[in-house]
Amino acid sequence: MNVDLRRAGVLDEDNSKEINNIEMSVRIEYNSYIEELLHLNKAQGLTWLLQATCRNTHLSLIHDSFCRIKLLDNILKKGEIVDRVFVDSASLKSACKQIIIINNSSATISFKRPLSFNYYFFNIIKSFIYICYSYFVPKIISGKDNPVGPIIYLDNFIFTNSFNQDGSLVDRYYPGLLDGVNKKIKDKIWHVPTLIGVRTLSQYISIFKSIRKCKSNFLLKEDFLTIGDYIEAFKISMTLSNSIEKFPKWNNIDVSDVINIELSSEKGSPALMNTILMHIFIKRLCKSKIDISMVIDWNENQVIDRAINLGFRKYYPGVKIKGYQGYVVPDYYACKDPTCYEVIAGTIPHEICVIGETFIESKKKYCKEIKVSIAPAFRFSGIHKVKKQNNTHNNVLVILPISIKDSKDIILMCNKFSKLTNGKFRLILKHHPSYTFKKFTKLLPESLYPCFEMSEEPVHDLLTDCIMLISSWSSVCLEAAVLNIPVAISGSLSGPSMNPLYGLKEIKMWRLCYNETALLNFIESNLYHSKININKYFIPVTTSTINDFINN
Repeated sequence: MNVDLRRAGVLDEDNSKEINNIEMSVRIEYNSYIEELLHLNKAQGLTWLLQATCRNTHLSLIHDSFCRIKLLDNILKKGEIVDRVFVDSASLKSACKQIIIINNSSATISFKRPLSFNYYFFNIIKSFIYICYSYFVPKIISGKDNPVGPIIYLDNFIFTNSFNQDGSLVDRYYPGLLDGVNKKIKDKIWHVPTLIGVRTLSQYISIFKSIRKCKSNFLLKEDFLTIGDYIEAFKISMTLSNSIEKFPKWNNIDVSDVINIELSSEKGSPALMNTILMHIFIKRLCKSKIDISMVIDWNENQVIDRAINLGFRKYYPGVKIKGYQGYVVPDYYACKDPTCYEVIAGTIPHEICVIGETFIESKKKYCKEIKVSIAPAFRFSGIHKVKKQNNTHNNVLVILPISIKDSKDIILMCNKFSKLTNGKFRLILKHHPSYTFKKFTKLLPESLYPCFEMSEEPVHDLLTDCIMLISSWSSVCLEAAVLNIPVAISGSLSGPSMNPLYGLKEIKMWRLCYNETALLNFIESNLYHSKININKYFIPVTTSTINDFINN
């Protein structure tokens, strides 16, 4: 047999289930490995801002590589005869070669080396452009306002489409927050945005014009940083990865190549530089005597969150940091759940705020000592207004994740499902909001198959009249589940599946489906509908809950 460990490859269904089953135990080992890596290298300060140390499994491929290495080891330990192993990186090839030798296997490794890629050259070019845009555009489009009196620092994110035509802010992260506080508190809240998806000069000009015209309070790091700060951050980004010199083994396997490739790719990168600049920005705020009474960090425990927490603990040691986790994602996203070694290092907020009491205990799974409280589910306020109807249209809602590959897998499975059922079900397709219709259909022309109806309606309107949801990754899986809508999670055939419902004890109406037959069996099964208290999963957004969040 052949085993395809490439990230764009295809595993057979048994091995797809196997890699999904082992992911949780590998994740625990991965957490411990990162702790040992940091301890061995006596990590301190800005070293914690390296992606390789962060456990962000969206960007770091270390955990993913460990899962693939473990899968191969399990297959060989079962005594299965493997002829060839396909990999897509030299680092994975090195680790798999060790596994093959340990298991006395005669398997060969197939690896097509890609064209050489000079990370340093491209990172330097991108960082130079980033410096030019970030430093000069805000100086040309000026309008800096310094706050007077103590403020609440609100960590936020701005996209190219984050402003309405009237100039008002479209807040995707805390919608309704400002509506629930009085004017005095509202005037104290200052948005501190990270720019997302802003790449071209015209986008920079447009976004800064919008920010300057907007009536909301904005505190921009670009208004405080000097050209010297940018140069300093770039220099640090070129050498910071050198602080990781020693690499512990993982399950007696030398995985130094897996770590090194990530460290190398970060040298001089604008992403790392931006993270370092966030830390420097907080120092600039302190030197400018900006009075900050509280910090609300949109916390995913990514490197940018680490920069915020390390910076405020150093320059504003008496200020409370609240980490608001206003999202529902699979546990595969390891960094969302803090570890004790991160708490000790000071990279975690003083308090983590989750959007439902159900998530309190699971948030402590790796560290019982962290303080966890509940806060309004700002992004999910619409779930309390959904009135479920008796579906008479056989509507099946298909919500696609941001990943194009995962979206394609779902679309192809649903197309086969439609053919299997002779078009009995109405498949309503909704792409991820990060894409326009034009861009998405260009990337995935399969979405235009005649079995699909593309919809631009709000998700909560679509949930009122459907008999099943098909998705993965998305928080809408939980929204559907608490409304007693059966949820089919698309099983991945190229790695661990992204199931945001796994581990939620009261949520039972879901199934991991790897093919169209499994979808049909699920939709035809007799499911037990239980009454679910939505408030346990999504705290309502009210004046009372908002003020408790802001004032306590």
